[in-house]
Amino acid sequence: MAKSSAGECKSADRADSWSYLEWQRRIFENILGPQAGGRSVSLFIDGAELERICCCDADVAKKSLVTAVASQFSWRGGGRLFEPIERHIAKWRSDDRAAPPPVLPLLAVSVLAATEFDSTQKFNPNAYYPRLADLFSRYGYEVSPKELLSAFDDMDSFWELLANWVKNDSRFESFPLVAMSRLRRIGYSLTQAVVRATDRARLTAFFDAIALDPENVPNEGELLRALRIWAARERGLSSRFVEILRGNDARQLLMPTLMSLASRWDKRVVEATGRNLLSVLLALDLDDAHAEWVVPVRKEVQHETLTSDVFGSIEISQPDYGSLYELSTSLPAVSATIDRKFSYSGEFSIAVHRPKPVYVLTFDELAGKWVECGGIEPFDEHVIAVASSVAQQLGEVIRQAADTGWRVVRQPQTHVILRGYAIYESVVFSDKDAFASALESAPNIGANLRPDRPPVPHLVNGLRLPVEKIGGRHHYLEGGEPDLVLPKGEVPEQVRVSLDGISQILWTSDFPVPLRASPPLVSGTHVLEVGNRKLEFQIHEGLPKLSFGQTPEDEEEAESWVHTLDESLKADIWTLPRGKTECWVIDYGGQLRSIEKPEVPEWIAEAGLLEPSRFTPVLYPNDVWLVRTAGTLVVDVQKVGVSSPVPTVRDEFSDEFLQRLADSNHALSNPELQVYLSVWRAGGSVE
Repeated sequence: MAKSSAGECKSADRADSWSYLEWQRRIFENILGPQAGGRSVSLFIDGAELERICCCDADVAKKSLVTAVASQFSWRGGGRLFEPIERHIAKWRSDDRAAPPPVLPLLAVSVLAATEFDSTQKFNPNAYYPRLADLFSRYGYEVSPKELLSAFDDMDSFWELLANWVKNDSRFESFPLVAMSRLRRIGYSLTQAVVRATDRARLTAFFDAIALDPENVPNEGELLRALRIWAARERGLSSRFVEILRGNDARQLLMPTLMSLASRWDKRVVEATGRNLLSVLLALDLDDAHAEWVVPVRKEVQHETLTSDVFGSIEISQPDYGSLYELSTSLPAVSATIDRKFSYSGEFSIAVHRPKPVYVLTFDELAGKWVECGGIEPFDEHVIAVASSVAQQLGEVIRQAADTGWRVVRQPQTHVILRGYAIYESVVFSDKDAFASALESAPNIGANLRPDRPPVPHLVNGLRLPVEKIGGRHHYLEGGEPDLVLPKGEVPEQVRVSLDGISQILWTSDFPVPLRASPPLVSGTHVLEVGNRKLEFQIHEGLPKLSFGQTPEDEEEAESWVHTLDESLKADIWTLPRGKTECWVIDYGGQLRSIEKPEVPEWIAEAGLLEPSRFTPVLYPNDVWLVRTAGTLVVDVQKVGVSSPVPTVRDEFSDEFLQRLADSNHALSNPELQVYLSVWRAGGSVE
């Protein structure tokens, strides 16, 4: 069990001594009270909520609540189990009714029992009363399911009493009660518990995906739409939750609870016990024909020992640079575990691998290998591994929609990289309509292929300037304006988009909408409005005066060099990643030169600072193309100069490199690079 957040609580009293009426007050203040201000409310209670209210272990909190409620039961039999609570209600009716009716602890226990059902199984209403009886017997109170069934004849009236009180209190909008057919006694309790404990944990990943600010939660409509888009692919949510999310009652049943959870999110992505959730992802090195599991870094977890009952223990620690944890030993062999779920648990974190039929991978420059990502990114190069059971479907998608140049990786029997999986490399999708059409014909794998972007409108791509040097998130060079992502759910929709007050209707899509125009957007602040969401970004005519630690002479030389670039090529290439990729420069004659990565200055280590993850390349006036490679793979190509190509004589290594570059997708998709390669081909190599 994760440690509670008791350190954040001001309450010093012991929750295990709280009375029924004390629980009444605490639930009102911590569950209903913070939601005042015109929003609908719910009475969602699970172990994590009780832990938050009590600042103690969830089991201690559950025992305290159950004990307080049991103390108000009439144990004489005769079907009057709730008689003492009814006396509390009678007294409340005779008072001013400023506080809610004294039914909150009883209703909370009824909801708590519903939240503890196994999210992987279909809910059976006949199992509810035994589950509730078990909750009481767990803490020493024996009550039969039959007796609870009889007492619950009054439960719907208790819910309606609370809903009417909320309706008449100006601090709240409403307390939605949705009737469930054939479940009169327990229906209202179940509707408050549509968010199971596992759903609550998975929702933290949703909040992270939309970069939620708990102090500025979007409105209900925007949040519901984003959640529906995010849940269009498999997220580990319970089937009941997904069913309600897609139905007509989603706003009534889900949004009060969701808004409450959003406003109290602590910005951690967790699993059901409250531990930090880490992902175990697939990584491939195609040059060495090797597959392995890797764990991406989460900033909250610096170092921890994780243990598996099957595979033993492993230590993870954040690297000096890069996005993958350093591991004390290798995770289990991919060939033996790719088709099964496994996990490693620690005191504060849990790392989980969830098998899937299709793995989409992108190249990680710092790691020097292909690493699993969240779906295809249009125009980027990918490796795709697909299980044999759906390989035919993926093959059809690639043949119908991918750009030319993709290949199937050979896996000889003597050295199989992924047993039971086919591997495609150099896969690029740049045709929006072809991609959408191909996915419609492959419903079993479509969700795995579609881009897994934040499910809210946001900016991507563009020639972004360094955030840490300017401040703010969205600064771009003129001619390198960003693209706008209008995330698509299960089907495309029309949305109204306004740029600087000029509106038009656009379709949601897996492909981004370019904001680059001719002429480019003028320098200054620009505002995009999509529904209720506003996005601002800055356009700069040139690279601002940034303090990179150079002398005035260095800055003048750098600025002079930038001005020699073509206006459309003012890319941010001040730095390159330090990692396992190799960096090369090709001059106007096709001659190759390696860029050496400088040693990290000793003062950085002496000052206790992390090694920088990037370095500044040394470029000369005749340099034209900058290329990054990993083994035989061409990772990236950038134009860094404007000199025209000349067919000169080159050394043999340069010629071999140019041939490899000509065979890559980067050359196939870059007409200007093809012109340079054609001119160089007219030259010759040194004999």
